[in-house]
Amino acid sequence: MAVKDLIEKIAKALVDHPDEVAVRVIEGEQTAILELKVAQSDIGKVVGKHGRTIRSIRTILNAGGMKSKKRFVLEVLDPNYSAEQEEIGMNKKGPCVRVRLIRPNGETTLTLEFTIEADAEARYERIVDACTKDRWFGARVQCLDTFGEIVHEHIIST
Repeated sequence: MAVKDLIEKIAKALVDHPDEVAVRVIEGEQTAILELKVAQSDIGKVVGKHGRTIRSIRTILNAGGMKSKKRFVLEVLDPNYSAEQEEIGMNKKGPCVRVRLIRPNGETTLTLEFTIEADAEARYERIVDACTKDRWFGARVQCLDTFGEIVHEHIIST
């Protein structure tokens, strides 16, 4: 069973709306970022009290990664993300902060939005760490404010 299928199966078993569970994988050489999206009402079920459930799922991922010699990063996405409102830096809850991963070829691989700046900063650090460990040399990780201005940018280097 693939890691993506495993996360999907676990998430569907936990939530009330299994049809709204989606997992996207961004593969790297040594690291894979898994994005888990569930219904707004199901986020608490996936995260659990004090984050215990999501930590347990990440522990399972880490154990699986030991066998395959790959690092997995699991992120629960904000279900209120709206691509149409990305242009003006807004999502359904109001102003947002974005974290963006740009590959060396200039392709934007990942864009995440947050309504809480501290969440964006933490995610930024985790993505920088994952890209560095995976040696995505030349890739850029950016943190943008509500106006789309780059607040932090890290270029992965040797």
